[in-house]
Amino acid sequence: MASVSPGADKGDYPWWLVALALIALTLAGVIVANDLYSQVFGVVLKGLWVTIFVTLVAFLLATLLGLGIALMALSESKVLRQIARFYTEVIRGVPVLVLLFYIAFVGAPALVAVINFILSPFVSAGLMEPMLVRDLSLMWRAIIALMIGYSAFIAEVFRAGIQSVDKGQIEASKALGLSRVQRFRLVVFPQAIRVILPPLGND
Repeated sequence: MASVSPGADKGDYPWWLVALALIALTLAGVIVANDLYSQVFGVVLKGLWVTIFVTLVAFLLATLLGLGIALMALSESKVLRQIARFYTEVIRGVPVLVLLFYIAFVGAPALVAVINFILSPFVSAGLMEPMLVRDLSLMWRAIIALMIGYSAFIAEVFRAGIQSVDKGQIEASKALGLSRVQRFRLVVFPQAIRVILPPLGND
């Protein structure tokens, strides 16, 4: 049975859409006519592209890290499971704004100190300069913070999706002699992705 939108049987016209289009045209006219608004819109447009870049990169990195954390949580190693559990429970409890400030002003200097410690033989040999905190831009600090914050939520999405696969499928793949990686790549993940995609897209 075909679904009917509310008010369709009454012959209602979508006036709200017309009103929205008129408001958008009015705002566009104001922006074009006024130099100050044009400048402000140009700045906002630049910020929009930065926002899109930060969102896409942070979400991609959070997805990769979340998958890794989910695989750790499903590992046979008790240590890896406990590390993954600790990570997801703690990070999910920290507000993203707090995480952004912490990474920007505490995490970034600590990360630079670790990188300088690792690269100290190259620095002492004169092959490279030590990294400074200001070399790590605020944009990348935001990306790192968002990656850490959302990877904990995405890890739970992946974990639930992987656990939704019927155990009989895994047992059958073991009986066929597939390795752990082959079982995940050929049997588990193709079935789990159908469960994972809706909440992942929602996130």
